Amino acid sequence: MGLLFMNIPLCMLPTSIAGYRAHQNTGAVAILNVLLGWTGLGWVAALAWSFAKPASRPFPHDPKKSQIKARLFHDPRTTH
Repeated sequence: MGLLFMNIPLCMLPTSIAGYRAHQNTGAVAILNVLLGWTGLGWVAALAWSFAKPASRPFPHDPKKSQIKARLFHDPRTTH
C-alpha cells in the first residue's frame, strides 16, 4: 500500500512540473499524463512537453509594445 502512494507523485511528475513552471498548456499536459501516462511513452511525452519552453507572451500593460502596436495599426482617417 505504501508503494502505491509513493508512485502516485512520480506518475504525476509531468503535471506538477508544468504547473510549477506556469506552462500555458498545463491542463493539456495533465490530460495527456492521466490518459496515456500509464503507457510509459505517454509519460515521457508529457514530461518532455512540461519542460518545453512556453511561447512568450507580452505583458498586458507594456507601454513600449502598445506604442508600436498603435503605430502599426493607426488609421489616418481617425483623429485623436
